[in-house]
Amino acid sequence: MTKTLIIDDDVDRWFQTNNCLRKHQLAPKFANNLGLVKRYLEKDDYSILFVDPQFSSGFNKEFLDYVHYHHPNTTIVVLGKKDPLKPSWHSPRVHFLKKPFSAIDLENLLQDL
Repeated sequence: MTKTLIIDDDVDRWFQTNNCLRKHQLAPKFANNLGLVKRYLEKDDYSILFVDPQFSSGFNKEFLDYVHYHHPNTTIVVLGKKDPLKPSWHSPRVHFLKKPFSAIDLENLLQDL
């Protein structure tokens, strides 16, 4: 199974996302604090990171640069009400999924990755 990491403090969204990811042979882990995020990223490589930019003030260009540098094959999916990514942040490995999203929205995104 492909490793994925959901970085969010909303447990309900984790359950919703988790069920859909497992259907696609993805093995999700959930991190709800920055210390846990750091430990997970130091220990393993993840194919996909799902990040809620409202989770922490730690989500910024430096975070994206860190992930791209240390985990160059990782795709980042930003979960948000509006696209927080400035044009300079866009890359083929960064995607946006508008909240609230449905299982169908997530399925479509996963097919595009």
